[in-house]
Amino acid sequence: MAKSNFSPANPVKIGFATTNGQFPNDYDIARAMRRCGNRSVIEADVQVIEYAKYFELNRGGKLPEATLYSWDNSTGDPENLHSAIISIEMPFAPWKDDYFGNKDLALFGVADYDKRVVEYKDWSARR
Repeated sequence: MAKSNFSPANPVKIGFATTNGQFPNDYDIARAMRRCGNRSVIEADVQVIEYAKYFELNRGGKLPEATLYSWDNSTGDPENLHSAIISIEMPFAPWKDDYFGNKDLALFGVADYDKRVVEYKDWSARR
């Protein structure tokens, strides 16, 4: 950051969206993250958005630079998290990457849970 001339006196300014009350401690976590950033070179403008607004902004490619969203995964299956975030075919995936997205799609079709988990761990470790 210093090489880019950013410092506490000249911070990087980013938007930071969060919900308030949709997920446990969501707003409190966002505020704590903002405070940590403010002690470094990141100045985050925390914007509280409704849950439905997240999907609207994400679908339109208009989410701010950072967004606090649920990492909930009630089953523990990597597919629930990976597919929601990196699948190149999921309309609400905030991060689209052909390499990981195609690997994710291939694993989406593997019915054997244990095999799928091993493969997720293998390619995740090599990224």
